Amino acid sequence: MKLAIIDIVFIVLILIMVFRCALRGFVKEIMSMASLVLGFLTAVLFYKPGAAFVRTKILADMQVLPELIAFAALFAIVFFAIKLLERIIYDIISRINLGGLDQALGFVLGLLEGLLLVCVILFIINIQPLFNPESLLVNSFFAKLLSSLVGELRLPVPDLPEVLGV
Repeated sequence: MKLAIIDIVFIVLILIMVFRCALRGFVKEIMSMASLVLGFLTAVLFYKPGAAFVRTKILADMQVLPELIAFAALFAIVFFAIKLLERIIYDIISRINLGGLDQALGFVLGLLEGLLLVCVILFIINIQPLFNPESLLVNSFFAKLLSSLVGELRLPVPDLPEVLGV
């Protein structure tokens, strides 16, 4: 079976994700993702009460600055709290000699992250209106393998030459 050039790019991306996650370990990868996602969600959900607190205690006459301070402070608090929890869990794992299991699970997580990244790239290639994706994906192993996950979503976007009037 002959691989398309885009398959080689996908394999390299998957290998990078696998090696990165296997070296860092499952706990560090999951907790890094959790710290970013939960920090952002907490900041988005609770910045208004935080801004009201900042406005009453520090900056009463400012309009936007209390919201920015509250958002950044909430994100930082949750981010660093989860990073502290990550260190505690990693210390426990290293004390009971589960480093190999941590790296093996990191390998699996990296493989899943890499496949998810390939799915997102395939989805973007399929919905973009700039060029015909069929020529790029005609012999692609990953496009055939992951086509059921990516799906066929076609947005009603006119052709680019029609938009530009060419």
